[in-house]
Amino acid sequence: MRRRFLAVTVAALAATAMAGCGDSHDKWTDGRPKTVSVEGIVTYNGKPVAGAQINFVPGSPSDSAAYAVSQADGKFALTTFQTGDGAPPGSYKVTVNKKSVETTPNPNDPSGPPLGSKEVSFLPEKYGSVSTTMIEVDVPETGTKDVILELKD
Repeated sequence: MRRRFLAVTVAALAATAMAGCGDSHDKWTDGRPKTVSVEGIVTYNGKPVAGAQINFVPGSPSDSAAYAVSQADGKFALTTFQTGDGAPPGSYKVTVNKKSVETTPNPNDPSGPPLGSKEVSFLPEKYGSVSTTMIEVDVPETGTKDVILELKD
């Protein structure tokens, strides 16, 4: 009796798994805009910036944004839906941030909460907001591998 129950359970699970295999519709991917490869480099005063958060913000809030974090050599590849899938073609304002949080430990209780903390930016604040950034990038239908984000004081 126990073997029969196990066999029926395994068969039911297999049938359930197989039922999803023939369905090409996925509510998470249907209707997504096409993305194209977008790669580039970010520099600050001529030097590559590692660990910068790069955001490509579309003009319309209903359009999809893309993001990346720069590597040690300043290079980046955009992501919209899946890692490295790029961005939908179109025009974007670009923000670039690199920040850390510095904390002041409590000398009376080193394992307790800190006395304070402050956010430190490594890049000029003007690049960190859509309302103040001057960087705009047009992503062509064919994608691009030569976006250069040159940040200066």
